[in-house]
Amino acid sequence: MSEDLAAQIESWFRRHDDGEFAILLPNRLERQGEIENADTIVYTTKPACVSRMQSLASGSAIAIAGGYGLPDVAALKTLPKHAEWLFVGDADPPDLLIFAWLRTHYPIQWRGVCDAMLPANCSAITIALSPSERAAVPLLNSLCPDYREQIGPRCAALLTEGLKIELEGALATRPGE
Repeated sequence: MSEDLAAQIESWFRRHDDGEFAILLPNRLERQGEIENADTIVYTTKPACVSRMQSLASGSAIAIAGGYGLPDVAALKTLPKHAEWLFVGDADPPDLLIFAWLRTHYPIQWRGVCDAMLPANCSAITIALSPSERAAVPLLNSLCPDYREQIGPRCAALLTEGLKIELEGALATRPGE
């Protein structure tokens, strides 16, 4: 089942490689930190954003891997499976599908944009979904069926309304504001 799920996600990305659904080129996987010795691997579609947050976890053996787009399987296989895996990305269809695809390879947990990190009124940081992202929202039910639990009901409702929240916007706000 997981191979079929991964193949369906890969197929969607290949058919919709439009800037939103990008495929990370081979050998373009960014790596920061001592990957081989890491206790935690943070996989992200936004390495520059996450690397600014790395200082918050000083003392921990954390490494960052990722890049913009669906990763290359061969590059992914070079990352250790022994570490705890966390995913940090946008509350949007491409990142949710990348997360679902990664779960077919690693036991990874969502730590991306979600209701808990958003202000009470997040309308100032929402962005309209592109046509391909809008077309992918119904696919989330079958390809990432627990996406509502991962991102929360408010973020899920925004997707249904044709909106998304990117990591940069979520990091620029404080919950409760």
